Amino acid sequence: MKLMTFSKIFLLSFLSTLEVEASNVSLTWVASTSPNIGGYKIFYGTSTGNYTNMIDVGNILTATIPDLPEKTEFFFAAKSYNKDRSLESGFSNETSTITPPDVIVPPSPPLPTFSEVPRGIQIVLTPNKDLVGVTNWKWTLPGSYAISMTNTIFKPVYPTYKLPGTYDVTLEVTIDGVVQSYTQKITVGN
Repeated sequence: MKLMTFSKIFLLSFLSTLEVEASNVSLTWVASTSPNIGGYKIFYGTSTGNYTNMIDVGNILTATIPDLPEKTEFFFAAKSYNKDRSLESGFSNETSTITPPDVIVPPSPPLPTFSEVPRGIQIVLTPNKDLVGVTNWKWTLPGSYAISMTNTIFKPVYPTYKLPGTYDVTLEVTIDGVVQSYTQKITVGN
Protein backbone atom coordinates (compact mmCIF):
# COMPACT_ATOMS: atom_id res chain seq x y z
CA MET A 1 0.00 0.00 0.00
CA LYS A 2 2.91 2.35 0.59
CA LEU A 3 3.84 2.11 -3.10
CA MET A 4 0.36 3.38 -4.10
CA THR A 5 0.75 6.42 -1.84
CA PHE A 6 4.17 7.06 -3.35
CA SER A 7 2.68 6.80 -6.85
CA LYS A 8 0.08 9.44 -6.10
CA ILE A 9 2.68 11.83 -4.70
CA PHE A 10 5.05 11.29 -7.59
CA LEU A 11 2.63 11.53 -10.49
CA LEU A 12 4.06 14.02 -12.93
CA SER A 13 2.42 16.73 -14.89
CA PHE A 14 4.41 15.38 -17.78
CA LEU A 15 5.43 16.94 -21.02
CA SER A 16 4.52 20.52 -20.76
CA THR A 17 6.71 21.03 -23.82
CA LEU A 18 7.33 18.74 -26.77
CA GLU A 19 9.70 19.89 -29.52
CA VAL A 20 10.70 17.93 -32.59
CA GLU A 21 13.80 18.82 -34.58
CA ALA A 22 15.00 16.57 -37.38
CA SER A 23 14.79 13.12 -35.76
CA ASN A 24 15.37 14.31 -32.19
CA VAL A 25 12.49 14.80 -29.73
CA SER A 26 12.95 17.15 -26.77
CA LEU A 27 10.73 16.70 -23.73
CA THR A 28 10.14 19.02 -20.78
CA TRP A 29 8.03 18.33 -17.69
CA VAL A 30 7.03 19.83 -14.37
CA ALA A 31 8.94 18.61 -11.30
CA SER A 32 7.26 16.52 -8.67
CA THR A 33 6.57 18.44 -5.46
CA SER A 34 7.86 15.58 -3.29
CA PRO A 35 11.16 16.34 -1.48
CA ASN A 36 12.33 12.74 -1.95
CA ILE A 37 12.65 12.71 -5.78
CA GLY A 38 15.75 10.92 -7.00
CA GLY A 39 15.10 11.25 -10.71
CA TYR A 40 12.99 10.45 -13.71
CA LYS A 41 12.80 7.74 -16.35
CA ILE A 42 11.47 8.45 -19.84
CA PHE A 43 9.70 5.59 -21.60
CA TYR A 44 8.83 5.59 -25.30
CA GLY A 45 7.66 3.34 -28.12
CA THR A 46 5.73 3.31 -31.37
CA SER A 47 2.33 2.33 -29.97
CA THR A 48 0.30 3.88 -27.20
CA GLY A 49 1.00 2.42 -23.77
CA ASN A 50 3.63 0.04 -25.17
CA TYR A 51 7.03 1.49 -24.29
CA THR A 52 9.93 -0.52 -25.68
CA ASN A 53 12.65 1.96 -24.72
CA MET A 54 13.63 3.65 -21.45
CA ILE A 55 16.13 6.38 -20.58
CA ASP A 56 17.02 7.26 -16.99
CA VAL A 57 17.65 11.01 -17.16
CA GLY A 58 18.39 11.54 -13.47
CA ASN A 59 17.01 14.49 -11.57
CA ILE A 60 16.58 16.94 -14.46
CA LEU A 61 13.42 18.27 -16.11
CA THR A 62 14.32 17.92 -19.79
CA ALA A 63 15.43 15.14 -22.08
CA THR A 64 16.26 14.78 -25.76
CA ILE A 65 15.67 11.46 -27.46
CA PRO A 66 18.10 11.42 -30.43
CA ASP A 67 18.21 9.60 -33.75
CA LEU A 68 14.60 8.46 -34.05
CA PRO A 69 13.47 7.13 -37.44
CA GLU A 70 11.78 9.69 -39.68
CA LYS A 71 8.01 9.81 -40.27
CA THR A 72 7.27 7.54 -37.26
CA GLU A 73 4.80 8.18 -34.46
CA PHE A 74 6.28 7.85 -30.95
CA PHE A 75 4.48 7.80 -27.60
CA PHE A 76 6.17 9.08 -24.43
CA ALA A 77 5.51 8.79 -20.68
CA ALA A 78 7.60 9.18 -17.54
CA LYS A 79 8.02 7.70 -14.09
CA SER A 80 9.73 9.25 -11.10
CA TYR A 81 11.71 7.37 -8.47
CA ASN A 82 12.86 8.17 -4.94
CA LYS A 83 16.44 8.95 -3.91
CA ASP A 84 17.38 5.39 -2.96
CA ARG A 85 15.52 4.02 -6.03
CA SER A 86 13.42 1.71 -3.88
CA LEU A 87 10.08 3.14 -5.05
CA GLU A 88 8.83 4.22 -8.46
CA SER A 89 5.68 6.08 -9.49
CA GLY A 90 3.16 4.93 -12.04
CA PHE A 91 3.32 6.29 -15.58
CA SER A 92 2.59 9.95 -16.18
CA ASN A 93 0.12 11.04 -18.81
CA GLU A 94 1.20 10.13 -22.32
CA THR A 95 2.08 12.40 -25.20
CA SER A 96 2.98 11.61 -28.79
CA THR A 97 4.53 13.09 -31.90
CA ILE A 98 5.40 12.07 -35.44
CA THR A 99 9.03 12.61 -36.37
CA PRO A 100 9.42 14.72 -39.51
CA PRO A 101 10.99 13.48 -42.74
CA ASP A 102 14.67 14.09 -43.26
CA VAL A 103 15.23 17.40 -45.02
CA ILE A 104 16.34 16.94 -48.60
CA VAL A 105 19.05 19.36 -49.62
CA PRO A 106 19.11 19.94 -53.36
CA PRO A 107 22.45 19.37 -55.08
CA SER A 108 22.51 22.93 -56.44
CA PRO A 109 20.48 26.13 -55.95
CA PRO A 110 17.04 25.71 -57.52
CA LEU A 111 16.90 29.26 -58.85
CA PRO A 112 18.71 30.61 -61.90
CA THR A 113 21.27 33.36 -61.47
CA PHE A 114 20.71 36.76 -63.10
CA SER A 115 22.92 39.80 -62.78
CA GLU A 116 20.65 42.33 -64.48
CA VAL A 117 17.67 42.13 -66.80
CA PRO A 118 16.05 44.96 -68.78
CA ARG A 119 12.70 46.35 -67.61
CA GLY A 120 9.67 45.10 -69.54
CA ILE A 121 11.47 41.97 -70.75
CA GLN A 122 9.99 38.60 -69.89
CA ILE A 123 12.52 36.33 -68.18
CA VAL A 124 12.39 32.57 -67.65
CA LEU A 125 12.80 31.17 -64.13
CA THR A 126 13.34 27.42 -64.21
CA PRO A 127 13.74 25.49 -60.96
CA ASN A 128 16.34 22.79 -60.53
CA LYS A 129 15.11 19.51 -62.08
CA ASP A 130 17.18 17.51 -59.54
CA LEU A 131 14.69 18.20 -56.72
CA VAL A 132 12.97 14.88 -56.06
CA GLY A 133 9.54 14.41 -54.48
CA VAL A 134 8.31 18.00 -54.88
CA THR A 135 4.52 18.28 -54.60
CA ASN A 136 4.20 22.07 -54.76
CA TRP A 137 6.18 24.94 -56.31
CA LYS A 138 5.30 28.45 -55.06
CA TRP A 139 6.98 31.48 -56.60
CA THR A 140 6.89 34.93 -55.01
CA LEU A 141 7.82 37.56 -57.61
CA PRO A 142 7.60 41.07 -56.10
CA GLY A 143 7.73 43.88 -58.65
CA SER A 144 6.49 41.71 -61.51
CA TYR A 145 3.09 41.67 -63.14
CA ALA A 146 2.45 38.22 -61.60
CA ILE A 147 3.30 38.67 -57.91
CA SER A 148 2.78 35.03 -56.96
CA MET A 149 2.44 31.73 -58.84
CA THR A 150 1.85 28.21 -57.54
CA ASN A 151 2.31 25.01 -59.53
CA THR A 152 1.83 21.37 -58.59
CA ILE A 153 4.06 20.22 -61.44
CA PHE A 154 7.57 21.16 -62.54
CA LYS A 155 7.44 24.05 -65.00
CA PRO A 156 9.18 27.36 -65.56
CA VAL A 157 7.55 30.71 -64.82
CA TYR A 158 7.79 33.79 -67.03
CA PRO A 159 7.59 37.04 -65.02
CA THR A 160 7.83 40.48 -66.58
CA TYR A 161 9.04 43.34 -64.35
CA LYS A 162 7.35 46.77 -64.47
CA LEU A 163 9.94 49.03 -62.85
CA PRO A 164 13.72 49.09 -62.39
CA GLY A 165 15.00 47.92 -59.01
CA THR A 166 16.32 44.95 -57.09
CA TYR A 167 13.78 42.28 -56.18
CA ASP A 168 13.97 39.14 -54.02
CA VAL A 169 12.47 36.25 -55.97
CA THR A 170 11.51 33.35 -53.69
CA LEU A 171 10.80 29.75 -54.58
CA GLU A 172 9.18 27.55 -51.92
CA VAL A 173 9.08 23.84 -52.65
CA THR A 174 7.14 21.26 -50.64
CA ILE A 175 8.82 17.87 -50.28
CA ASP A 176 7.12 15.24 -48.08
CA GLY A 177 5.12 17.97 -46.35
CA VAL A 178 8.24 20.03 -45.51
CA VAL A 179 8.55 23.49 -47.10
CA GLN A 180 12.01 24.61 -48.20
CA SER A 181 12.53 28.20 -49.29
CA TYR A 182 15.14 29.70 -51.64
CA THR A 183 15.63 33.38 -52.44
CA GLN A 184 17.55 34.99 -55.32
CA LYS A 185 18.04 38.71 -56.04
CA ILE A 186 17.10 39.96 -59.49
CA THR A 187 18.17 43.42 -60.60
CA VAL A 188 15.95 45.04 -63.20
CA GLY A 189 17.56 47.86 -65.17
CA ASN A 190 16.06 50.66 -67.30
